Amino acid sequence: MASRAAGREPSGWTSAGMAGMLGLALGFTLRVVWITPLGFFPIGLAAMLIADWVRHQRGGEFGSFLVGAGAIWVWAEISAVMNDLSDAAVTTPGWTPIPLAVSLTALILGATLLTWNLGTQSADPPP
Repeated sequence: MASRAAGREPSGWTSAGMAGMLGLALGFTLRVVWITPLGFFPIGLAAMLIADWVRHQRGGEFGSFLVGAGAIWVWAEISAVMNDLSDAAVTTPGWTPIPLAVSLTALILGATLLTWNLGTQSADPPP
């Protein structure tokens, strides 16, 4: 916060941390508290941010966003399966592995982008 007040660019780790928290928040909003007309605003916000990150070649923020959103979606998919399997009344869980595969792909791709952009190319040490 002090770096922004002094007019300096925030570090890559700070920007990635903020993008990751945004990914967690939007992932939670889209997965848990989805309300159809209001859900289009977070999707539009995420699309604008992703387009800006891609345009300015800021892969660390994009990767961190994917890690945050992918992590909350992986948690939700695994929790849903565990909930179905723990209930004696559910004989055949209505579950497909496609959403879990998509969320794991986002998580792995995001971790790769984050590591590649911040871990190997940045002289900025993690906090």
